[in-house]
Amino acid sequence: MKRLALLHFAGNAALIALIYGWLGIGDAAAWQLIATAVLGLLILIAGLWLHAGSFVWFREQQPSALAPVFRPALRRLPAFAAVGLLALLAYWLLFWLDARAYPPAASLASWLTFHLRKPVPPVRTYEAFHAILWAVRWLILPAFLLPLASAVSVHSWMGFRGVGWPAWPRFYWLKCIGLTLAAFYLPAKLIQWVPAFPGIRAQTASLTVRFLAAYLLFLAGWLALLFLSSGGRPRVTQPSTAALP
Repeated sequence: MKRLALLHFAGNAALIALIYGWLGIGDAAAWQLIATAVLGLLILIAGLWLHAGSFVWFREQQPSALAPVFRPALRRLPAFAAVGLLALLAYWLLFWLDARAYPPAASLASWLTFHLRKPVPPVRTYEAFHAILWAVRWLILPAFLLPLASAVSVHSWMGFRGVGWPAWPRFYWLKCIGLTLAAFYLPAKLIQWVPAFPGIRAQTASLTVRFLAAYLLFLAGWLALLFLSSGGRPRVTQPSTAALP
């Protein structure tokens, strides 16, 4: 586990740095456009490989060596990328619905006001729509997409047919909700929180500490999510006692 955690600590940090540099590449010359396309493709492959191999590592009961697990995961990257594309489309659709939810929310508020004979504010109706979409985005979708990604990382395209789906452990939904919030929601809130420290140095130090704490919280929550969605099987160890003849 220590090797995988170190790999994620260094690998995700390197990916963030590469993405930051990728966004800074200009587009005035042809070589810059080519460099943008090539670097973007390499970043995408590296990110998919890192997380697909991690799923396989947990499915293989956490072997001590990483290379034998990550090598076969590279061949299944097209199917794993399809899971990522499916997730992007699902989240894009949710954001699209959220951005266009106010007109139907206002219509529903008007209908409720007419039938209930009590004023129903459109803002409250929209907030209810927003809360439902937020719950789907953060609490429901990850619980389905992560086991799918785990199955595809091992069984490639057969994972879409239900082959290799891990057995959900006890209290899977509650654990998945808590870990999803810990891995994504809480780090975002931690970074957005700006304490009132006087001076640039104090504010810079606060931002550095908060960013590092958020990054570590994300890594811990994400690795726990990978473990949970891959079946939550502990590493097989050698029995401490030997059978008597």
